[in-house]
Amino acid sequence: MKTHYMITTLLILTSSFCFGEIRNGYEKGIKDARKSLQSLYTLQLSVGLSSRERKMVESKIETVTNFISFHELTEYLINQFRIISPEIFSQVDTIKDGKGRTTDVYIKFIPQNEATVNAAGISCVAQSEFDDDLCVSEYGEGTISVKVWIFNRALLALSHEFGHINYLTPNLAVYLNYYRNKYQKKPDAPNCFGHEVDDLSGKNANSFEKKFKKKLIEYTRTQDERLRTPISLVQDIRKRIQAERGEMDPIAAI
Repeated sequence: MKTHYMITTLLILTSSFCFGEIRNGYEKGIKDARKSLQSLYTLQLSVGLSSRERKMVESKIETVTNFISFHELTEYLINQFRIISPEIFSQVDTIKDGKGRTTDVYIKFIPQNEATVNAAGISCVAQSEFDDDLCVSEYGEGTISVKVWIFNRALLALSHEFGHINYLTPNLAVYLNYYRNKYQKKPDAPNCFGHEVDDLSGKNANSFEKKFKKKLIEYTRTQDERLRTPISLVQDIRKRIQAERGEMDPIAAI
């Protein structure tokens, strides 16, 4: 299967400005998710639940368990990326916009069936209503949102998106002007967005991916065991959470 990468823009959003760094996109809701799971486990033990109500509780347990699992997987993969290529990680972790302001990069690893486009990686960013150089995503001003499929090439897809971000963040106003002129006339071909031959963001993304792939090969040669796949990791995380059943201890090391 050919892997597609994509970069797109969002509607104009506004919110508070944050200090720049790479962040887990699931972080905001994780405390509530853990509390909710404990409450759902307790509710599941209730004697008076009807069959329909019990199924609803089980469905909610599965949803919350998945959220917690994706949070832990994202945390693990972000750290794994940092270990494999600290140079690329640092470049994005300290990224600044065209006016020297730090920018947060929020990352989520998601199942393929939850993706809104047929692209293994997608970076979402728009301009502030009041400042063409200020990045905005669903996380607020001074932020960029990245979503990557949970699949075997997830870290490579992330490195590709980091390349997009590395170029577009300090060049947002210029790039989005180019982007609108180049891609808005091609709404029927979203998977080519960011990758025309003269697209500097796409060229930078390909360069980052090549650099990371080299580091990944070097890293795997030093390991006694093969790297775990994201799919197997998230399956094990989910099993562990289900086994804990309401204990909900702090995240155990994978």
